[in-house]
Amino acid sequence: MKYEKNDQVAGFTVQEVSYINEISAQAYIMQHDQTKAKLLFLATEDDNKVFSVTFRTPPADSTGVAHILEHSTLCGSDKYPLREPFVELVKGSLNTFLNAMTFPDKTMYPVASRNAKDFQNLMDVYLDAVFHPNLRKDPYILMQEGWHYELDDADQPLIYKGVVYNEMKGALSSPDDVLGQKAMEVLFPDTTYGYESGGDPDHIPELTFEAFTDFYQQYYHPSNAYFFLYGDMPLEETLTYISEKYLNEYHYREIDSEIATQSAPTARQKATFYYGVTEDEERQGKTLHAIDIVLPDTLSPAQMMAMEVWNYALLTIPGAPLRQEIISKGLATDVSGSIIDSLKQAVWHIEAIGSEREHQASLVQLFDAFMQKIAAQGFSSELLSAALNRLEFSLRENDFNGRPKGLFYNLRALDFWLYDRDPLQGLRYEEDIRELREEITAGTFHTIIGDLICRNPHQAVITMAPQVGLQEEKEQAVREKLAAFKETLSPEKERRIIEQTATLKRRQQTADNEEQLATIPLLERDELPQKVDSDALLQEDVEGFPVYRMAGDSNGILYATLYFPLLHLTTQEYLYAVLLSDVLGELDTRGYTYAELAQQINFHTGGITVGLKSGSRYDDDRDVYSYFVVRGKALTSNTSQLVTLTNELINHTLFTDTKRLTELINEKKTDWNLQLFRRGNALMMNRALSYVSPLERLRDQSGLSYFAFLQKLAQHSTEEIITALQQTSRRIFRMVGSFALICGGEEESTAWQQESSRLLADLEQEKSADAPLALDLHIGNEGFISVGKVQYVAQGGNFRREGHTYHGALTVLEHILRYEYLWQNVRILGGAYGAHAQIMSNGNSVFCSYRDPNLAETLQVYADMPAAIGRFEATDRAMRQYVIGALAPTQTQFTLPMRGERAVNRMLSKMPDTFRQQIRDEIIHCTQSDIRAQAPLLQSIIAQQHISVMGGATKLNEQRELFRDIINFGK
Repeated sequence: MKYEKNDQVAGFTVQEVSYINEISAQAYIMQHDQTKAKLLFLATEDDNKVFSVTFRTPPADSTGVAHILEHSTLCGSDKYPLREPFVELVKGSLNTFLNAMTFPDKTMYPVASRNAKDFQNLMDVYLDAVFHPNLRKDPYILMQEGWHYELDDADQPLIYKGVVYNEMKGALSSPDDVLGQKAMEVLFPDTTYGYESGGDPDHIPELTFEAFTDFYQQYYHPSNAYFFLYGDMPLEETLTYISEKYLNEYHYREIDSEIATQSAPTARQKATFYYGVTEDEERQGKTLHAIDIVLPDTLSPAQMMAMEVWNYALLTIPGAPLRQEIISKGLATDVSGSIIDSLKQAVWHIEAIGSEREHQASLVQLFDAFMQKIAAQGFSSELLSAALNRLEFSLRENDFNGRPKGLFYNLRALDFWLYDRDPLQGLRYEEDIRELREEITAGTFHTIIGDLICRNPHQAVITMAPQVGLQEEKEQAVREKLAAFKETLSPEKERRIIEQTATLKRRQQTADNEEQLATIPLLERDELPQKVDSDALLQEDVEGFPVYRMAGDSNGILYATLYFPLLHLTTQEYLYAVLLSDVLGELDTRGYTYAELAQQINFHTGGITVGLKSGSRYDDDRDVYSYFVVRGKALTSNTSQLVTLTNELINHTLFTDTKRLTELINEKKTDWNLQLFRRGNALMMNRALSYVSPLERLRDQSGLSYFAFLQKLAQHSTEEIITALQQTSRRIFRMVGSFALICGGEEESTAWQQESSRLLADLEQEKSADAPLALDLHIGNEGFISVGKVQYVAQGGNFRREGHTYHGALTVLEHILRYEYLWQNVRILGGAYGAHAQIMSNGNSVFCSYRDPNLAETLQVYADMPAAIGRFEATDRAMRQYVIGALAPTQTQFTLPMRGERAVNRMLSKMPDTFRQQIRDEIIHCTQSDIRAQAPLLQSIIAQQHISVMGGATKLNEQRELFRDIINFGK
């Protein structure tokens, strides 16, 4: 049903009706009459429905109150009086998205599902959570999710614990994260953006229960709410439910949540801060600098888009001139930029890493001169057009990798809506692109640089430099502070802390009763998707070259992917193949400089990317495959240019620019150093399995082994590296064993077949002498020292080695471990931010904690897992819940290229549809006895004793006996 302006719908008034061509949606902006709650509904035919409620929540300190509230609202409510309804939803819903998110000035609660009944269930739990939460009267929720003093007995040291406390210790461990935080402090000294909304561990323990509940009462009210609905749903029925069940119990209240505007200083601010390194860590080239510019809060959508174009053109595209000049002058090994636009005053953040403290002045001088030159003389219209084309292609493609589109539309709308601007401005872009293209043609696009950058004093230059022992000093200061506080406690207060510690642990160990659990609605087993999907590939060879096609409507876009096998390479060549994937597109080719090539790619295509892809037979991790993958996409009318540029990239790259090659290698090393801790869980899971699995050993060649390889490249001459890259490239880009995947309709297929012959002709035709890649397993439990204050603790093994086979019950068991056993023991009781379990059909299985204050204790949790599963008991309702949750990942809405890649993966892994259907049937009919039967399989994994841990030096060295080796990559 369609509605008109001023229509009354279930207590809401329609304020605006508008069709958004860019996203094919009818938009309704509405307001609740009684509370003035705002609502945006995007009516589409998409069955992946989205609901969210967002509140403006500007913090006035860095205690993390907004973040802790975001966690705590989902810890029980009036209608759902469980310990953690959120976890119950994760365990037993078909959600396609389920989370809550804290931003610097807002808190957002979104859910999504393709099942109408499931969507209604999710929406109701979330609405009751935000409007009727138990946190209002239960201080133990703050203690668990935020922080508390922990003291088991009087003889033990007093410590801090809490989920958010440990999360933020990990989140603020990386120097570039702290760099960004400090930049906001300096840029916004008088407004909410100057505080860390996630919480600074130094200040989180300052949060009191009174301040916590006051913040909730102040901001969690419909008059401060922004509701969002998206997809194919009955609007009147949905709004009637929201109004009658929740909003009508409230009346309008004036709420002061407006985000203040920071006035500009008279001149650019400068500040230097420090981060900790150990005595034996390399400190040269470990300084980071940031140049941050605050943009006016009056920017139009076109001006904001223009700044995105400038950021891409100057700092992101290969050969980006500002980035390249900074690197070529030796002022940094890598430079990046981003527009932080989910703020009232957006910020252009430019970050230079791999630098020295003394480079700050030269860096700023270079930046200023570069910007002033643009403001005075203009800039390359070709490069600007290429950057704008890339942005436009991305907007039109509208591909969010299977995640709900409505969620991203919601975020775009909030970028305007939250600051009392038209939310639909965040969804439209046609006119803005047209306006910017006209400015580029007219030669006036550069004027924004003078206005917003050169003559704008609201800037800051922030430096983060390494300091030996700083981390240890901070940790010692916390210990001393707690010890001193403990000394001041009277016996009565000390006893109270001990009692609170015991009470909290007892609560955490007490399961919800059946009556409480029954409040969460569940689907029936016969309402679940019974049949697996089947994606058939068409084979359409070109001159003997295998070409597979995923047929479907691609909206006039050709998706072409080339697969080149790698298993004939030597181990050293394989590492060079990873390096090749890092440098292709960043070097000159026969026909273009690398800057020209990037410009052509952005102008004519939606991008060409390269990478490695490895896997194994679905039931045997020793039967591996590995490919060098080249992905390209373009409008079908630009197929010729796509093929030409792909050919140039893979067949005609020149590796002889020694200076450029050295820059790229240094850049990759710096990036790895910076990203190491952020990727800790994935790296540790891979490393633990690499001790037992040929497949994971192969993947490790792109992981920690590759990082070690990069560090050792300095010992090789540039000529050696060039020769190795040339030889490896020739050994990869050849006809034998290669194939292509095309996604699109007949028109796309015909276009590619007509244009691809010249690319195929340039591939190596001869088959060289091959020997299979040697995958010698390196058995060794390792600890990796990082800058972090918390750990990633992984343990893995392979159950097929011990004679076990895969059963659908293992998919359900994986879900139970993640959201029951590990959640309870590692997150709730252990204080980690999270824990993960992965049990794969090829036998590889791994468990890993995330931002974990513990180490040995977590390994003990893993060790106790088989016995716990052997005792597993669950009601019929609980088993139904686990089954539903185990099937939730199958509800992801795959795009056509995602479906094509999935079909290729199944082809390469030799996974038949009959096996997948068998597993689906076993999942749907899984019983508690099926789960208990997996205990011996779990024991076979744990007994293999393969562990890998990344964490702080102190914790690893305290438990050195667990490791064969402790490695410090910072040396």
